[in-house]
Amino acid sequence: GCADPNYPKWYWGSPAAHACFEGDVEALKLLHKYGCDLEQRFEWLLQPAPLFSLAHAAAFNGNLPILEYLVPRLRPSSIFQVDGDGSNALLTALSSSRDQATAVYLLELGLDAFAKNNLGQSALSQAVEVLPEVAAKMLESKSRFEYRWWGNDLYWYSLEGVFLPLSAKSRPLVFNSTDGATLTLEQLILETGAKDLLSTPILRSVLQRKWRNFGSKVYQERVLQYVALFGALLLNSLSADVVSAQFVASTAVLSGFWGFFVDPE
Repeated sequence: GCADPNYPKWYWGSPAAHACFEGDVEALKLLHKYGCDLEQRFEWLLQPAPLFSLAHAAAFNGNLPILEYLVPRLRPSSIFQVDGDGSNALLTALSSSRDQATAVYLLELGLDAFAKNNLGQSALSQAVEVLPEVAAKMLESKSRFEYRWWGNDLYWYSLEGVFLPLSAKSRPLVFNSTDGATLTLEQLILETGAKDLLSTPILRSVLQRKWRNFGSKVYQERVLQYVALFGALLLNSLSADVVSAQFVASTAVLSGFWGFFVDPE
């Protein structure tokens, strides 16, 4: 029993799992030579099902050489499998090791960067928080330059996994951050300070459309409200008689516009 390279089955402490966690390629090669199942799945922490793979274990600690050894020896579908929390190896790498080379390697293999796991997180949302450079690559994959038309660059966009599908009340897709907050992609970018991502073609296009369709109108309304609020405050401060019509009118205007101005919507 102890000489079996697959013993104990389903347990995260198996020899192959240890080799992948530790990044020991030579040990993994030796285990594979003597019959180790490279597609084994096993338990991990408190996940509800034993679905953690050797690829997940390698990604967990950012062991790129292990992944490079595993990928040619696995069935093509195996590297795309998810664990008990619904995370693929790319999301595991971004959530744990945060190793850029590992994340880029898995992304270039074609692992889904936009599917959310059971915790409401995706590889994209995690990359925004920890590796904005990788998030930029993900967002760039959602836009494709088509051609130039009258001096303008025309792009094809896919909003799936970025803003779509819409959540409740037709609001944009939301993600759970590592701090537990529920945020849209734009809110997550602003929260983490990764503002360079707003200049990617897909986000730049969406923001421009928002500005044209309703953002400019909201901005103008806010400016007018602020001017009216300031004017009413000025009249109120210049009125010496608290029972004068000027004071009463300016106070009423001040109260009304203040309510509009602080309205979060």
